[in-house]
Amino acid sequence: MANKHRTDIEYDMSTEYPAYKIAGYYKSVSYHRNGTADKSQWTISVDDEFDLFAKAKRDGQIYDDKGYALWIVSEVACVLGLTEHDSETRLARFVDGTRSDHWHGYPANYMRAKNDIPPMSLLRQWKENGLIEKSDITRLKQQKPCSLQRSL
Repeated sequence: MANKHRTDIEYDMSTEYPAYKIAGYYKSVSYHRNGTADKSQWTISVDDEFDLFAKAKRDGQIYDDKGYALWIVSEVACVLGLTEHDSETRLARFVDGTRSDHWHGYPANYMRAKNDIPPMSLLRQWKENGLIEKSDITRLKQQKPCSLQRSL
């Protein structure tokens, strides 16, 4: 089955996901898929990337101009991409640089960028849902490897 969504095209989320009742626009940018140096790379499909953003928006994991998500399959956080330094990551970050509800996302590298660390409220929610451990929260805050990001 071919991808419904393509890179470098901005999609209206209210049209793409009417049942979610979310607003805004999302674009999967090609430089996070084509091996561009110094850019993290998605390993999930473009459609999965869109679904991940839509669910994050629906589930309240978007905060002002940033958002975070885990790619959950069978109730387990799975690898969704590689950081720019080739570490596997299970954490996605979404940004709205213009604060106009126009988004794109990337596989996050919290060990290199503090901005890629989700807020404590979201980390606690993920822990309560059994997606991460308490030790993951501590290690994330210290920018150390945990179950969400490890070197290959």
